[in-house]
Amino acid sequence: MNYDDKFTREFEEKFQETLKKIRNFKPEDRQKLETNFIQICNFVEELSHKPIKSPEEIELFQNLKLKIPKILQSLEDMKLVLNESLYRQSRAYFENVKKLAKEGNKEAEKIYLDLKSHFEDFDVN
Repeated sequence: MNYDDKFTREFEEKFQETLKKIRNFKPEDRQKLETNFIQICNFVEELSHKPIKSPEEIELFQNLKLKIPKILQSLEDMKLVLNESLYRQSRAYFENVKKLAKEGNKEAEKIYLDLKSHFEDFDVN
């Protein structure tokens, strides 16, 4: 079911903008981000087990404790946007195969029957 209201249009615009940004994220940048994040997590782990901390280390540790959840939330948001995009693409593929199967295409019918349980069993409409 499609909704045509201001909230839905704004949400969809924001979704598409975010998806575009994520898709423009280069693989080497993703790798660099992952490497840096692992290093930060290792550093925080080491620092948390250190018995005596300097004032600078305490301040750094507290700053990291504030920033890491924000980074994790950003990564989770990216994952959700990508999952939604994949779902939309797979749903469009399924609907097209379903249409072709109804028109009598035997190959499409085989694919439709294979995919049907993955989509229609969970369709609330």
